Amino acid sequence: TGVRGAMDEVASFRRGGVYSFGARKVGDDAFADAFDAAIDRHRAQAIRVRNDSDAVTMLPSVVATYAHAGTLAYLTAGALEVGREGEPEYGMASTADHDMRLYYDRLVALRKSGDYEALERCSD
Repeated sequence: TGVRGAMDEVASFRRGGVYSFGARKVGDDAFADAFDAAIDRHRAQAIRVRNDSDAVTMLPSVVATYAHAGTLAYLTAGALEVGREGEPEYGMASTADHDMRLYYDRLVALRKSGDYEALERCSD
C-alpha cells in the first residue's frame, strides 16, 4: 500500500483527529498535499500546533524543499489562531519555544481565560 496506504491509516483515526505539537516538516509539497487529501477523504483533521517561534518547526531547514502538512494552529501568549494561511514569521527562532511545558501552559491559560472559540475550532 505504500505511503498513501500509511497516510490513509493515519487519517482513519477520525475520533479527535491527529494533533502534533512542535513538529518538524514531514516531507515535500507532494507528500503534504497527499496527506491533507487523505485527511479530507476521511473527514478527519490534522492540527499542528506551533508555539510562537519554535525553532524545531523550521526543520529540517528553511532552504530544503520540505513542507508542513495539516492545519496550522499558531499559539502565542494569550492567543491561538487556527487555520491561518501561510506560516507566520519566526522573528528570533527559539528552542525555548519548543518546551512542551510552555505549549501546555499556554493552552491551559487559554482554557482558564474562557477563550474557547479557537480551542473549539481544533475539535470541529
